[in-house]
Amino acid sequence: MLQPSDVPEQDGKGAPSPPITVAPTTPEAARTGQQLAVELQAERCLNQLGLKLNACVSAFLAAVTSSLEMIDSTRVHLAQILVNELSAALGEWCALTLQPTEVLSDRPAPSEPPAATFTVWAIASGDSHTTAPLPIAVGQTLSDRDLQHWQAQSSASSWQVRHGQVAVGWLLLAPVATAPHERLSEAESHLVQLRPWLLEQSCDRFCSALLQVELIQTQRQQQQELVARNRELNQTSQLKSDFLANTSHEIRTPLSSILGFTHLMREQGFNASSKRHQEYLNIILSSGQHLLALINDILDLSKIEANQLDLFCESTAVKAVCETAITLVREKASDKGLTLKLEIAPQVDTLVVDALRLKQMLFNLLSNALKFTSKGSVGLQVSAIDSGLCFTVWDTGTGISEDQQQLLFRPYSQLVNAEANRDEGTGLGLALTQKLAELHGGSVEVSSTLGFGSRFTIVLPLVPPMLASGEDKSGEDKSGEDKRDEDKRDEDKSGEDKRDEEKAVERAIAQSSSEIHLAVPAAVTGKGSKAVERLQAGNTSQSNTSQISSKTTKTPSRSNHLLLVEDNYYNAKLVLTYLSRLGYEVTWVKDGYEMRQALLRALPALILMDVNLPHEDGLALTQELKRDARYRSIPVIAQTAMAMTGDRDLCLEAGSTAYISKPIDLKALAQLLTQHVKLARD
Repeated sequence: MLQPSDVPEQDGKGAPSPPITVAPTTPEAARTGQQLAVELQAERCLNQLGLKLNACVSAFLAAVTSSLEMIDSTRVHLAQILVNELSAALGEWCALTLQPTEVLSDRPAPSEPPAATFTVWAIASGDSHTTAPLPIAVGQTLSDRDLQHWQAQSSASSWQVRHGQVAVGWLLLAPVATAPHERLSEAESHLVQLRPWLLEQSCDRFCSALLQVELIQTQRQQQQELVARNRELNQTSQLKSDFLANTSHEIRTPLSSILGFTHLMREQGFNASSKRHQEYLNIILSSGQHLLALINDILDLSKIEANQLDLFCESTAVKAVCETAITLVREKASDKGLTLKLEIAPQVDTLVVDALRLKQMLFNLLSNALKFTSKGSVGLQVSAIDSGLCFTVWDTGTGISEDQQQLLFRPYSQLVNAEANRDEGTGLGLALTQKLAELHGGSVEVSSTLGFGSRFTIVLPLVPPMLASGEDKSGEDKSGEDKRDEDKRDEDKSGEDKRDEEKAVERAIAQSSSEIHLAVPAAVTGKGSKAVERLQAGNTSQSNTSQISSKTTKTPSRSNHLLLVEDNYYNAKLVLTYLSRLGYEVTWVKDGYEMRQALLRALPALILMDVNLPHEDGLALTQELKRDARYRSIPVIAQTAMAMTGDRDLCLEAGSTAYISKPIDLKALAQLLTQHVKLARD
């Protein structure tokens, strides 16, 4: 068997002496058959080792995914292949130790010596019945001192495993049986000469295989990162498209009322004493304020996303801010017959916060609570916790399902609820509230149960993080304070103006002129549509010929009878007013359910279909009409505030006869009606 004295000496760093080539020092003719056999055996060992290492790497490559456990398992498998093949070829006990955090990728040699601890990865013995000469086990951690001690106390030797200039571990070798008095055979002597070459070549192939595994894993990680990045980019692109589409719709909807009623007033000649014109002005004012609120919310969100929204934090009286927020929504609560409650814990006094932004957050939550509550009460409760204050807005409304709760803080998402008019709000309030709370170092929590109301809680720290860390923006310049005060005055004035114009709209609607030609089925009004009821109350002076009796059965369509499917009250008012002046009789419905009820009573000559509707969108309703033989021949004109590329094609593909975008060009609408109503009549 091989003796330690037969192993070539290594330098102090463990590096092998200059490699010995396969060709012996004796001439070719002098090489014996035994020597050739030993060389062929060594070559066979290397080939066998290469094949098994490649098979292991190929199996790792074929795996669809790779976990950390799979990577470790593959590395251990490679190490076991190495020691098994060397042990079988040399007839020795063999163990492989590697640094726990080895890295085999190309890199310059380290300036410091390698780590002094190594982990045993694999052990193999040429004779399974022989006791291991060294007391070590797989997974054991060894130090340089351990290796030197065992090497001095036994017949073991070591071979440093290197990858280029980097030392990554050790091969521990020892004969399985010792007989120093026996003379080595010729074949064994030649094998001793080939031993350094065989060890070096084997370690090189092992390191190459280990490097391939790491490269494969690195490429997989890069691929996963690229896939995740592409997914994020696709989501960003989709969000951008949704943002543009929603923004277009939200802006064009109030703009349609503004331009349309302005057009009517210009045609009729403005008369300040005309109640009808006063109503138009109130609608224009309300739509303009809605548009301004939308733009302000968009700008605030954009500033937050760009990290450009400055907070002007200062010590603020909590009670004063809460009372102001309650005051802003008190009239709306009174109109709906709801009770407003404010409860502030005795220990709550002041809070370092941007008072304007706090009031904005509370106003958003209170407005939402009132919008989704038809009876009972809405309240604001303020309590203290160890790290700050909790502002909880609760209601006794319809509640929110778990599925809808996932959409609460998405911009432009408005929950579908029978208690709320869909045209109320911008769909940005909760998203903006959440981001403003996060800017203060806080959060927004929600809990809700269907049928039992909801609770939205703003949790704010006593001192915002930027102030706690010394970044005080509360008084950077006087202009910031002036701007805040100006915004506060504008908001208060805006609230007063809004309440005044809402009252004016109600009075104007109640006294609306007989010029509006309205026909609404009784089954529709029976659903409790408040907007329809208000319009009907203002048109009681209409002649019986302009109404559809609830007892009337299905009648043939009249050439001037139109069905308007529109959920926005002001836009419906505009179309009703304008078309009645042109001699049309218009039935207004707000959604798919009311449309089906109206169609059961009378077939219109044409349907004006808004695309963006609650519960069911206008495109789906149009497709439903075209599948029904009773309604297939009725022309449908799609009217929508969506004006993105491809929207017109979508409407036409759904079965619409024509398409008109908002803000509606009233003259273009009149031409479309003249054309298609005539065609329908013919």
